[in-house]
Amino acid sequence: MIVSNLVAIHQPNFFPWLGYFAKIARADRFVVLDHVQFPKTKGNWSNRTRLLIGGKPRFFTMPIRRDYHGVRAFHEMLASEQAAWREDLLKTLRTHYARSQHFAEVFSVVEPIILNPHENLAEYNFSALRALAPRLGIDANKFVLSSPIAPATQATEMLVDLIRAVGGDGYLCGGGSADYLEPARFAEAGVELVFQSYRHPVYPQVGAGEFAPGLSCLDALLNCGFDAVASWLDASARHEIPAEKNAA
Repeated sequence: MIVSNLVAIHQPNFFPWLGYFAKIARADRFVVLDHVQFPKTKGNWSNRTRLLIGGKPRFFTMPIRRDYHGVRAFHEMLASEQAAWREDLLKTLRTHYARSQHFAEVFSVVEPIILNPHENLAEYNFSALRALAPRLGIDANKFVLSSPIAPATQATEMLVDLIRAVGGDGYLCGGGSADYLEPARFAEAGVELVFQSYRHPVYPQVGAGEFAPGLSCLDALLNCGFDAVASWLDASARHEIPAEKNAA
């Protein structure tokens, strides 16, 4: 089957790693999954990311309001009113990345993105994705929020419904998702599964003893610049393989 409209679906992550952007670059439509339940207790990539701090990968967290009862969806979550976390993030970047090769170029672009006054977690992250996309050679028009669609289904059925809603005939999924997906249901719906086979680039990291993969996109951008990261994403987007071949 030739896929003409490949769809990726992911929660709205906070300055995510390069593999997240590789999915966006490869997909024809990228659905930001903001209508599903936000985990109430455990950590989540939608309000934290990892940076190289003191030469080691460490979490930076956007503090969120948890003084609510019951459950909330991602698009209902709010950042804390008390903490000056935006300024703390900028200070962290200045302190630990000021000597990076592309600091001046990248910091001037990401500073207003970080200072975005949105209190809504999903809106903040979505705005950051849309702002960074053109700098990375990504068409921001491919983004779709799931909340206006909001299918009542769950798990595989929800994914199929979202893919159908945006006219997709292929689903780009992570390598670890083979354990919980239901391939037969996708086949019944006429949706081809394509697994992401992402290879993380190795690049110079200021202050690092050895290379640390999986950090925030900010790490790669500050160390290597927009053009280099855009070229990596473009190359990665052209090397995805059909699910049945990837499983070998």
